Amino acid sequence: ISSKPGNCVATTIEAMSFGLPVVATQLPGFEEILEKEDLVRPGDVKAFVIAIETLLLSKDIFNKKSCKNLAVSSSFLYEKLHKKRCKYYRSFTKD
Repeated sequence: ISSKPGNCVATTIEAMSFGLPVVATQLPGFEEILEKEDLVRPGDVKAFVIAIETLLLSKDIFNKKSCKNLAVSSSFLYEKLHKKRCKYYRSFTKD
C-alpha cells in the first residue's frame, strides 16, 4: 500500500472483496472504509511492519479482519451503489 495521497481506494475495496485483511495509511478514503486500528500514519514504517506482523502472526485477527472486510466491501457492489445513485438523482426530479 502506498503512503502517498492519490492511491486508489478502489484497489483496497477490491482486496477487501476477496476477504483479505488490509493495512493502509491514514488518508482520506481509507479512513472511511477501514477501522482505525488498520490505519497507520503515512511514513511510519515501524507501525506498518507491526500491523502486518500482527496479521501474519495471529490467525484469529487475520480471520476476523478478513470477514469484516468482506462484509464492508459488499456495500460497494455495483447493484447497491446503482440503487443509491438512482434514488439520489430521483430526489431532484420529484415535485
